[in-house]
Amino acid sequence: MEPMYPLAGPQMNSRLPSRIVPFYFPPSKCALWNQTPIGEFTYLRLNYYRNPKLVVTEKTIRLACRHAKQNKKNLPCFLLGSLTVDEDEEGVTLTVDRFDPGREVPECLERTPTASLPGDFLIPCKVDTQGLCSREMIIHNADDFISAFKVLQHHVCSKDSLDCGKLLSLRAHITSRESLDNMDFDFHWAAVTLANTFKCTPVKPIPVIPTALARNLSSNLSISQVQGTYKYGYLTMDETRKLLLLLESDPKVYSLPLVGIWLSGIIHIYSPQVWACCLRYIFSSAIQERVFSESGSFIIVLYSVTHKEPEFYECLPCGGGITDLQFQLLTSKETLHLFKNVESSDKNPIYFEMSTESQNAEAEFFDKVSKNLSVKRSSQKLPPGKMPVNDHDSGVEDEDFSPRPIPSPHPVSQKVSLIL
Repeated sequence: MEPMYPLAGPQMNSRLPSRIVPFYFPPSKCALWNQTPIGEFTYLRLNYYRNPKLVVTEKTIRLACRHAKQNKKNLPCFLLGSLTVDEDEEGVTLTVDRFDPGREVPECLERTPTASLPGDFLIPCKVDTQGLCSREMIIHNADDFISAFKVLQHHVCSKDSLDCGKLLSLRAHITSRESLDNMDFDFHWAAVTLANTFKCTPVKPIPVIPTALARNLSSNLSISQVQGTYKYGYLTMDETRKLLLLLESDPKVYSLPLVGIWLSGIIHIYSPQVWACCLRYIFSSAIQERVFSESGSFIIVLYSVTHKEPEFYECLPCGGGITDLQFQLLTSKETLHLFKNVESSDKNPIYFEMSTESQNAEAEFFDKVSKNLSVKRSSQKLPPGKMPVNDHDSGVEDEDFSPRPIPSPHPVSQKVSLIL
């Protein structure tokens, strides 16, 4: 008996009798769409067009240093803030505006924040008020890097709500020195993020099945506009090579063969949010079937807030990105001078820029840890078809940082049914 997948939510009308309509994926996975480019290609990566920016309030820095002077144990603390996509969508900005001393938790090896809120960006920080700061300081140890790799991997592989802020793991070290009425600060910032890059090329429009979801996304009151946030979901294709849009929460996502993603409430294809959705599509351990073009590309349908009609793109993972997560280190080192007995003001925050250009001790150590993990991962690969699963259902073991291999395309003979 062939499986049936009833459409849920707004795609069903309970007042009308339902009828089962067979849904077939195209019998051939070749030439599913016209790959002829109709414009210039662009690249997707968190820091491709602009390095991530840090905006830190002076009050937060002074509070952290005051707490460090009172606490002779030099215990770790936390800086809290929020990460947002820039208005032009070419980069991201992390605004740090709160200090948290942290607290001890029984049976926990590390301190935890005392007052963090959902959506907060958390920065473990050490403040040193004794002596000078070395320019070759290393903020992360090997365990810190490994933990960051696991956190980033889990987020892109899981079913958790997608958040660009969780694709950047940042640590800080601040050294302060006082002399008469002067205060000098040395800031060291180091962040681990994903380096996977995608190449997006505009292609000719592909027919879309006019479901309630498709009509909503093309309207002036789309779900993204009503809820005030961007939305994304997945694409499959029927036997006539028309795209069927699926909500991210639709259970059919995990059983139907998928050919790409759709997004709404975003202006530009190079937005970091598009990059994040591409990572989730490629590396999600819950998706069972992905069908790529002959060149290894998938489809992106963008319902831009500035265009009446949807835009269609062919997206190609660069550098073998389909099978491996790639990591990069972003750093920033700056020195700041402040007056001791001046009331702090949040009107003039402190700006930093995170980049990959610095070749320092932290970057060398990051390369060493990454290389060792790559060698270990290669030696631990399992035979084809054998894949361990951990408690988080991320498709990998704790000691394996490579995502689960992409399953083979949907068998030609398999058929599913939809209730319309």
